[in-house]
Amino acid sequence: MKPLSTADSKILFHQRIFGKGEKCSHKQLVEVSEKILMKCGGVPLAIITISSLLAERNDSAHWSKVYQSMGTGLENNPDVNDMRRILYVSYYYLPPHLKICLLFLSLYPEDCKFKRKYLIWKWVGEGFIQPEQGKSLYEVGEEYFDELINQSSIQPVSSKWDLHSAFSAGSKKKASYCRLHDMVLDLITCLSREENFMTTLGGQQYESVPGKIRRLSLHTSKQEDAKVLSTMNMSHVRSLTVFRKSFSPLPTLSSFPLLSALDLTNCKQVDDRHFMLICNMFHLRYLWL
Repeated sequence: MKPLSTADSKILFHQRIFGKGEKCSHKQLVEVSEKILMKCGGVPLAIITISSLLAERNDSAHWSKVYQSMGTGLENNPDVNDMRRILYVSYYYLPPHLKICLLFLSLYPEDCKFKRKYLIWKWVGEGFIQPEQGKSLYEVGEEYFDELINQSSIQPVSSKWDLHSAFSAGSKKKASYCRLHDMVLDLITCLSREENFMTTLGGQQYESVPGKIRRLSLHTSKQEDAKVLSTMNMSHVRSLTVFRKSFSPLPTLSSFPLLSALDLTNCKQVDDRHFMLICNMFHLRYLWL
């Protein structure tokens, strides 16, 4: 995609912060916004990400702080590392409860659409949702989800029933399906790996297998994956998500003694043998089939 013109960049930036047809009237904000847009280099994802962050506080001190955090920016050399830095700025300013929920999305393969309600229940199952008086954990999870959409960390996917509402600010209708931009997924996958938060297998080469795996997501059933799986210690895995259609070459479920959350919705070869093993998993709290 070609970079946006200066005029189109301003329209996108102002619309995300102030609403359709509105512009920034504060002189100091105008000055720093022009500097920020220069660093965004006309890249729509960068503009949307940063403007979503700035929309929370319309004061020049906050905007200047964000500007200083953006590094060299994309105006001269829009490479992957500079774009990742801009995305990291947005991640850095997230509150802790949203950071952990966003990192959890690194379990998904590239270009994967995920259902809103399933993801929220997975957050509940992982214990990420903080109780609030008068609200169910699911209702609080919905608020977390909406905050991540407002931050542009999650992208709503249009459908025949929410084509307009999925992208309209202030709409009470909610997109049923969402996805991650490839570069957002790339960032949170790297962060998850650094923090040993999520281990994903499929399409990635591991230089070394983590000694203690807590969350495991399996994307493919390639022969190379079988070799890596054979070296993994599954005794500490608490959460397992399987995107492959076949269990082969997945280790037997009895290899996961501490499993508390199991997602097999994308696995098509679940039979009575697996149900027998599942019934003996005494720590299991959440199961998706």
